Amino acid sequence: MTTKLKIKHEETDIASNGQQSNASEQSSKVDSVTAKASHESWKRLQKRLTKPSAVTQVNRLLGNGEKSPLSWLIPGVLRDTEGFAQIQAWHAATLTGKKAKSSTRAICDSVNQINASALNYESAFTALGAANAIRMCAGQLDESTWQQLFDDLICIIESVNLELSQDLWLFQLCSVELPLVFAFQAQDIVKPKKIGKAAIKKMESIIADTLDGDGWPKFELLPIFGPLVASWTRTNAIAKDLGLKISTAPAYQLEWAVRQIIRLARPDGTLMGSMHESNPVTAPCLATMLKMSADPFDRKIAKACFPFGSKPAKQREKLVEESSLSAWAEVGVFQREWKRKTPKCAFAFGDSKFWLEICRHTSLIKGDCTPQVSLNGSPLTPEDEFIIVCENQSTEIDYLELEVGLGHGVTLQRQLVFGRKDQFLIASDVIRSERPARLDYRCEFPLGPGIDGMAERETREFYLKDKKIRSLVLPLALPEWKIARTDDCLVHKDHRLILSQAIDGNGLFAGLFFDLNPRRSLEPRTWRPLTIAENLKVVDRDVAVAFRIQIGREQWVLYRSVGPAGNRSFLGENINDDFFVGRFKSKGTGSVSELLQIE
Repeated sequence: MTTKLKIKHEETDIASNGQQSNASEQSSKVDSVTAKASHESWKRLQKRLTKPSAVTQVNRLLGNGEKSPLSWLIPGVLRDTEGFAQIQAWHAATLTGKKAKSSTRAICDSVNQINASALNYESAFTALGAANAIRMCAGQLDESTWQQLFDDLICIIESVNLELSQDLWLFQLCSVELPLVFAFQAQDIVKPKKIGKAAIKKMESIIADTLDGDGWPKFELLPIFGPLVASWTRTNAIAKDLGLKISTAPAYQLEWAVRQIIRLARPDGTLMGSMHESNPVTAPCLATMLKMSADPFDRKIAKACFPFGSKPAKQREKLVEESSLSAWAEVGVFQREWKRKTPKCAFAFGDSKFWLEICRHTSLIKGDCTPQVSLNGSPLTPEDEFIIVCENQSTEIDYLELEVGLGHGVTLQRQLVFGRKDQFLIASDVIRSERPARLDYRCEFPLGPGIDGMAERETREFYLKDKKIRSLVLPLALPEWKIARTDDCLVHKDHRLILSQAIDGNGLFAGLFFDLNPRRSLEPRTWRPLTIAENLKVVDRDVAVAFRIQIGREQWVLYRSVGPAGNRSFLGENINDDFFVGRFKSKGTGSVSELLQIE
């Protein structure tokens, strides 16, 4: 339906449900204004639409960035398209007025080619870019051409036929951000508050379906978490300027989401869980996000993690908790401190899969690290989801233990032990079987972009490196020297570290020690299994294991019960616990201080 403008306080109203309807359903259609505007009325409208304060208003709301706010945290696969390059040109034309005529022609052509009933990401961003530039277009077009552009955008908005469950991000872009941006930019003509209230209500539904109370997204949404928060940020800024407020609960979730964005940031500003080709957090993006948070700590930690060229001030006070874990979302981050290049790891454990990213200066490990287990030669698959058996966060150690049943009386337990002060990560698995059997284990650790694996010639450790050594990796359950015979191995193949082990018995322990202190990784090192006794007899490695690890002057000890816990001894000390990690004190004393003890 073609809608003519009448510039005498007749106002256009867009349907709140965003779906096509017939002419009799006036509540979900644009009000038809049949009287054509006079030449003088169009001139007056042009003047209102194109006054500098109105044209640049959205840019001021969203941080005055030279690049379009639509580019915030966008995946590289979209950013590198021809359509997105065009959107950036439209944004530049809106700011500077340069090449405005050619940009306006491109906007009209692009919007006219959009299939309104089959929107995708590229066409959604094209429509958003056009809606953001519609005021600039008014100064370059005659009335009928601008009228057509106006009607084409209305048609797109009304033709959106998406369900919330289909694609959260596309739903947010098409059903929330697009109508609100259009209403804001065309508020001289439409009823922006009515449209805005409907859009905000939909956004609140998305937030409720996506985030927990601490702002963590469900595990499967990590790849689009950044783009989602970016869209919510833009939407919230525009809604606030229109005098609209988000309800208390979703506003609180958004505030926490900002903190999780900061937690997930890699040193280059991209987000852990997203593709490295995605756009990083920029200064305008972060500044606008922080406006959604009333917590002053968020500004302090943002300054520590995103210096943007200025040297961050030294932390003279304890900030909010550095690490965070969400059982509901099945995601979390362990990190040493609020700092740009701090050692950290992010993880997700939904859908019977375990995803891991280890970061220090750059991503060292990134991808699916779910173990593969076979029982007597037959592969086992998880019967259910991972459950959290134990988790602990302290000034020394962040700890997570998960468990999943594999059937046939076999269980898999995965542990992450993150040494905050000592800068290490132990990623280990225990396979437990109710009956003695042949247990085969294999786990692949995908290397991060630009990272290579380098093996030592005589020993079994690996280095992770780009231009520099970034981490030392020790396979704890494997003999240190290659001369020692074993079928177990740690190899580098197809841009992955692959750990393979096997045993005939009731249980198996497999684990990698990642040294996250690059300077220390270059120092001499050794690791060895320790003898464990129970009732004056040495126990087998399918019952319990213990290891002594030394890098330079620093030494640690790790004990793990593979079978049922018992009263056992090693290094002259008795232990009844299931798991123990300790640090050797000063050189020569031989005494160990407890870092973590799990009963």
